[in-house]
Amino acid sequence: MSITSPVVDRSTWERAQADHLVHEKAHTRAGDALAAARRRLPLTAVDPVSLPGADGLTTLADIFEGRSQLLAYTFMWHQGRPTAEQCEGCTFSISQISEGTRAYLAERDTTFAVFSEGPWAEISAYRDFMGWSMPWYSTADAQDNPAVDGGGWLRSYVRHGDDVYLANQRRTP
Repeated sequence: MSITSPVVDRSTWERAQADHLVHEKAHTRAGDALAAARRRLPLTAVDPVSLPGADGLTTLADIFEGRSQLLAYTFMWHQGRPTAEQCEGCTFSISQISEGTRAYLAERDTTFAVFSEGPWAEISAYRDFMGWSMPWYSTADAQDNPAVDGGGWLRSYVRHGDDVYLANQRRTP
């Protein structure tokens, strides 16, 4: 590896580190302000929808498992393709969501679930093959409902009684 940064004495190095820390802290505060603004964004009501999963058809409200927040990851599905040809990026991402992570979220009133556009029979076989137990649902028959269609990568929902609202949605570029 070649050295591309200047080599300086310790006191010059410490000043440069301290100066840079000021910029890093400003960046953190700007990110905090952006996150606070995101939390104040409006919600949109979600029409009732039921999705097939391990326990049969489940309403979106019931997917919350009694909690007030739902975080749903959209796993890109390649319908009719074998296990080895399903989305590698999604497979890697989902493999990082451990039972411990889900328990941590549950303790904070949040359920984690996975949505895919594929048919439940294919999804179920893949989920079993991978040894995963997280809640997973097919949105294949609900693509006309913008709250669960394939247009988002990560969605957050809130529930108030039986009413469900879409709070945020991250789309892939």
